[in-house]
Amino acid sequence: MVGELRKAKRRGLEDDQVCGMAEQQRTLLADHKVPIIDIAHITKDLVCPVKSCTRLAAQKLHKALIEKGFALLVNHGIREHKLQGAYCKLDTFCTLPDDQKQKYVSHQDIMGYRDPGKKTIGRLHEYKHVVNIKELDEGLLPDAEVPGFTKVIGSVVDDFISLAAIILQFIAIGCGLSPNYFLEHHKQLLSEEDETYFQMVYYPPMDDCKPCNEMTSIEKYDMGTFTIISQDSEIGLEILEGNKWVQIGYLPGSLLLRAGERLHKWTGGVYKPSCYRLTVPDDTNTLARSRHCSLLYVDPAKTTVIKPIDIIFKEFQPYQGQQKQYCSLIRAYHYVQRRIRQLCR
Repeated sequence: MVGELRKAKRRGLEDDQVCGMAEQQRTLLADHKVPIIDIAHITKDLVCPVKSCTRLAAQKLHKALIEKGFALLVNHGIREHKLQGAYCKLDTFCTLPDDQKQKYVSHQDIMGYRDPGKKTIGRLHEYKHVVNIKELDEGLLPDAEVPGFTKVIGSVVDDFISLAAIILQFIAIGCGLSPNYFLEHHKQLLSEEDETYFQMVYYPPMDDCKPCNEMTSIEKYDMGTFTIISQDSEIGLEILEGNKWVQIGYLPGSLLLRAGERLHKWTGGVYKPSCYRLTVPDDTNTLARSRHCSLLYVDPAKTTVIKPIDIIFKEFQPYQGQQKQYCSLIRAYHYVQRRIRQLCR
């Protein structure tokens, strides 16, 4: 961003115009308005609620979902080299001839491959290759054209599902519930019993297109419990803050957690669902290269009854551990005599 502003100065733009560019390119991350949750201490799928570090992270996430409806997760355990390997397989698939890719287009539901179509000014936010995965089956995925596609993508999907299980427990602990409360309703993610699915998106370079203000998608909410988003650069995601659209920003190595409408209803309206839209980044360097993102849309089992729970927001209290109690040995006779004296007072 600083480089763009310096170029603007060299072109002789007025100070107020340069300030306008700076205001336009500000992000919530740059303004320190994005909650960042560190979960480096979590190494297993099952979360221990009595650890102070666990309770602190859960309380931070609880507060973030109440006030913002989203948060960035760092040290989440999903390796960057795995994501890059998955994006490499996706790029290989997207460069296949159209007749080979068309075999994986699904016309019945959202699952399968979606072609980007033609570049159209005003709708460039839709110029992207999308692969939606509901079932990790080599017969349904392009392993014949891209060897190892299911294995590489499946490894990333497993990591996302494990992280989703941890987040579900964090949310329950933050709400003052048993860690398994939400987990019980999300037992078999990516199965026929729920609407959870994994999505991979490839944005081709668009440096040959002139940006315009109309290149934004319609505003929307996630319908499910929450969405986990990984991106390798700025993808133009904007969040509605008050009555103003602002970009979240890009933090390398982080994941974005976005609350959905079901979680909003589940918590009795306490958790805030994120209203978002997609726009084409105005940075020419970003547009000149390909971009990728991976998303896990988490949804409960279809038979789940969404019953609003009562949440009492409590300030975090560090876990002090159980106080040691020191007592001397006492005979049964002496104990009875002591209790009689206490009752006679």
